[in-house]
Amino acid sequence: MIVAPPEQGELSAFRFWFLDQVVAPVCTNVLAGQGIVIGSHQCQLTVRGGGLGILLIDLLLLGERPVVVVTEVLVAIEMVDVHSLFSKLEDFRYFFPHYANHELYGMVYGLSVAKPLSQFIIDQGLFLLLEDSTERLFRCLNPPAFSPRQWNRH
Repeated sequence: MIVAPPEQGELSAFRFWFLDQVVAPVCTNVLAGQGIVIGSHQCQLTVRGGGLGILLIDLLLLGERPVVVVTEVLVAIEMVDVHSLFSKLEDFRYFFPHYANHELYGMVYGLSVAKPLSQFIIDQGLFLLLEDSTERLFRCLNPPAFSPRQWNRH
């Protein structure tokens, strides 16, 4: 069931609604095409982890088989954002030890990305989704034979 967005002026509530009602279903459908069935998701996670500080996750997708997908949601995707996602994926198991035996993947969702950066993202084994905000269309930029990178297990 789709829930109406919150009233104007409630930016945090709107972002949560957008992640929950727009981004999560799109990502779930794209991953299903890759054979990754998502059973649930969590939005806007803030996790404190001792010596490593704080881990912020926009969207965490939890699969029916032991799989998790960390999703970074941006307007304009920049290289610094991709490196930030790499750090989150590398630190993920420290902050979430209960997912130690899960497959771990990364995804970037945004409105725009430069062509060379989009190819870099795909070459690094990340899922890449773009939204055309005027048409409300979503494109997965990964080729049909794309093989996502599973981030190392500890």
